[in-house]
Amino acid sequence: FQLTSPATYAVKFFSTDKAGNAEAVQSQSVQVVPVSTKVSLTFDNGTVSQYTLAWTRALQPHGAKASFFVNSGTIGVSANIMSWAQLAALAADGQDIGGKTVNATNLTTDPNPTAQVCNDRAALIAHGLDPVAFAYPGGANNATVQGIVKTCGYGSARSAESVLDDLSKYQ
Repeated sequence: FQLTSPATYAVKFFSTDKAGNAEAVQSQSVQVVPVSTKVSLTFDNGTVSQYTLAWTRALQPHGAKASFFVNSGTIGVSANIMSWAQLAALAADGQDIGGKTVNATNLTTDPNPTAQVCNDRAALIAHGLDPVAFAYPGGANNATVQGIVKTCGYGSARSAESVLDDLSKYQ
């Protein structure tokens, strides 16, 4: 049988042995809770279409939230990349603005990954944003890079393969 509607049910049951002897009927309360599905929407690189299409046409009309991971060194450099004002509008709407290095470098091979991560976060903060999440460019990371991300002040990070939400072990 299936219990699909959220409620508390009294389920009656008994068992029998191989000889056919049955025990007395027993009762057990079972609580069925509603299933909650959560979806995480993320956008990388701060392209203007993420603002004009994803936010203004899809997210904003439905009150949906997403995370936008941007490279601070490329913000506003062309008509194809969001401006600081557009990022501020996203943040004012409750969208999450996260860091992704100054210029999308591979942090496992960059000669100064600390500057890439910390300077990126500092630039976002200087523009009134509150970046708490970080996206590894191209998903490239290792224990050293994860420690840098933690040291620079991020509370969570993600790669192309997974979300690394516990940076506390990288001190």
